[in-house]
Amino acid sequence: MSRLNEIVSKLEEKYTINIDDVMDLYKRKLGRENIAKRLGTSIFTMRQILDKLGLPLKKAKRAEAYLKFYIELNADKESAQELIDAPIIENTYLTKKLGVAQRALIRSRDEANFLRRTLYKSTRKAAMEEKIVDIIEAALPIKDKREHTIVVETSPIEKYRNYTSCLLLSDLHVEESVTRKDVGALNEFDWEIMEDRLYKVFSEWFNQYRGESRGMVMILGDVISGIIHDTLEHTTKPTAEAVHDLADILSGYFNAAATIFDTIDIHFVSGNHERISERIKSNNKGMDFGYLFAQILKAKLTGTANISMSISTTGFVATKVGDKWVGGIHGDAFRGQKNEARTSIIQEAFKRVLEVEAYHILEGHTHKFSYHNTNRGASIINGSLIGSNAYGLTNGYIPIRPSQTILGFEPNGEIDFVKQVFLD
Repeated sequence: MSRLNEIVSKLEEKYTINIDDVMDLYKRKLGRENIAKRLGTSIFTMRQILDKLGLPLKKAKRAEAYLKFYIELNADKESAQELIDAPIIENTYLTKKLGVAQRALIRSRDEANFLRRTLYKSTRKAAMEEKIVDIIEAALPIKDKREHTIVVETSPIEKYRNYTSCLLLSDLHVEESVTRKDVGALNEFDWEIMEDRLYKVFSEWFNQYRGESRGMVMILGDVISGIIHDTLEHTTKPTAEAVHDLADILSGYFNAAATIFDTIDIHFVSGNHERISERIKSNNKGMDFGYLFAQILKAKLTGTANISMSISTTGFVATKVGDKWVGGIHGDAFRGQKNEARTSIIQEAFKRVLEVEAYHILEGHTHKFSYHNTNRGASIINGSLIGSNAYGLTNGYIPIRPSQTILGFEPNGEIDFVKQVFLD
């Protein structure tokens, strides 16, 4: 006979009470006072009985105590199984408790995974920042500003005074190298060719001047090539040096533009190439070489009173022309969207991110110029400065002529003209 059997026998003999009756009432979660009343004994006696049997008074623990009691009492196999099954069915607390424990384990697992991811990201970010600092330090000091003199051949016409002249710059890929051998003699590109093409772009923009009071520049990403896949490992110069030199070149052109237009406002957004590894480390557009370039360019332009520059970290820029919002994006975030739905998706994104109703949408990324009217204004995708490269051709893209885009806005914000400037 087990020790519990002896205790039960002594209690039944001493108090002339049936322990099965006690357990039945205990199982129903009756309090000590109610059990005592039902069995015709005192509360003090019932307290002693429950204490001797090791039964807790808390209702939350009774299901487990009830099971434990009968298992230790060495009930026969069949009745033991019935007793084990019955409380689980009849007492919902045990089921709930098991559910709570299960959810707690799931939460613990998720929290552990989250902490592991956070630690990994933190370590990875620290390594990336250290790499960026090393690259930047190798390229210092920043070079002096350049001056660019371009003769404007067109005489201003007074009727265009309140118009806006806009230059789209995107997909410059300035430090990338393309040889004629790489692309079957379709194209070539290096630092010298890049400078020559930029000169053509700005010459064309300045000579399109008709008397517009406002000059606007949309820089829509991928100004720096970045090393994101094997075909881009060979570049014309180190990335950080290219960042500084490009900022130096463009600051000269923008200062020249400031002598033509009353005001110049520049809007910048990064692309998908301006990172430093194959895999995208962060969706934060303020953590790449494009953002670094923009900050250096802005610093170089601070001495020119009629130039302003905004730098986006969201991937979206917007400015008003007349009463119309003109929105700019790089466009990589919307790849794969169907044409008929794409414009609406982008417009909704502008509303969500910048809280503006984008009337015209200007993009980069695809390297292929396009223009079409939307349900509101126009959608324009800029060309590229680099033109065809080995990566594009080996991945099945058609040959592309290098180009950038100039457009004009009427005072009310409608588009006056769009011109694709070919650079080959």
